[in-house]
Formats: sequence, structure tokens, C-alpha cells
Amino acid sequence: MRVVRLRLPRAIFALWGLDFEHMLEGVKHCEILEIYQYDYQSILSKMRITFESEFTIPDSDLAPYFEKKLLAKYFYHLNRDKTEITCIVKQERDTPVGNLQDITWAFIPPVSIQADTVVLSIIIPERELNVLIDSMSENTEFKVLSNTRIEDFKGGFGYKGFSMPDLTKRQEEIIMHAIKRGYYETPKKISGKELADELHITYATFYEHVRKVERKIIKHLFG
Repeated sequence: MRVVRLRLPRAIFALWGLDFEHMLEGVKHCEILEIYQYDYQSILSKMRITFESEFTIPDSDLAPYFEKKLLAKYFYHLNRDKTEITCIVKQERDTPVGNLQDITWAFIPPVSIQADTVVLSIIIPERELNVLIDSMSENTEFKVLSNTRIEDFKGGFGYKGFSMPDLTKRQEEIIMHAIKRGYYETPKKISGKELADELHITYATFYEHVRKVERKIIKHLFG
């Protein structure tokens, strides 16, 4: 089994019969935090939606607004922070997604949907990976951000167990040591200079490793 992270143009979903243009009109960023198959035709998802400008719909009108906007059969409002709405949505489809119904695959959240691009991860049998790539190549340009064996996951799916970017062994050792010692907590529990001393390297070397790791992680997650 493989876990593949892809950056796709948002337009590809129109080819798969998903009306993202209507659903995401006026939306700056949409993140699918969790997604489950409810039944054969339905999915249930937890979404965080950020609008481009001030969002003035009152809480009492959120359900009918989002049921129309997201073509949802069910909507539940979890949280609201100015232009950001976190909600649970149930959506239904009459047919499978595009020409991918013959391929065994599944989303691994989070799925990040921006103005023009979608960054997502899927789990797929290795024997079917080329079928998926060939199928998408017929319709659009895309980029494979990572291609990871399922055995390389760090503790499961989702945020805490997400596949790691392509770090060297030394980079992983340094970043894990920094995390354990509280370098990324607020306020920091240890300085970069102290960490460098513990790792028996110069501060410049420590900082260069951290900079490269952070760049790889950002690219891995967001493309």
C-alpha cells in the first residue's frame, strides 16, 4: 500500500462531477479535517471554511445557507470565528466520482482546497497507483508531492500520524530532539544554541538543519 500526496488544479474536480466552483464561490480556503463514508451515496465530513471577505450570515441562517451552498443534506455548526466557520456536513451523490470508481483508494484528511489548487493525500494499493496516475494525466497536470509506503507512517492517519516528508536520518534526529526538548513550545523551553551544544554541532549547523526540515514539511503539507 502507498500513501500519495498530490497537488491538483481545482478544475479537475469538475471533470469528476464535483461542483466546487459553486460550492467554494467566495471562499478563500476550505479544509476537510475529517471525512467518512456514511453510506453508499453519502459522505460525512468535518470542514473548516474561511471566506474571502466579511461573512455576515447570522448563526440562525447558517444551516439553510450551507445546505444550499454545499448541496448538503445535513449541516451542523460547530464553531465560528469572524470569517471562519467549522461545521459538520453530510453530502450525497447519485454516482461515483468520475472515472475513478474502478480504482480502490481513499482520502486521508486533511484535504486543503485553495483558490486554484487542491492538496490531498490518498491511500492506494501499489498495483493501482499507475492506473490512478494515468487516469489523471489524461485530463490535467498535477504534481506528486510525496509517495510513501504505508509502513513508513509514524503512528496512524490524520494530523498526528501523517506521513513524514523526505527527511534524512540526521534531520529527523535533530528535529525530534528539538520537539522533545520544547524548542517549538511557546515560550521556548530551550534555545537553539543550547540544543546545538547538546547535539555537539555548531549553532549555524543546527539552524541550517532546522531551516531545511521546516521547508520540507511546509512543501510536503501545502505543496
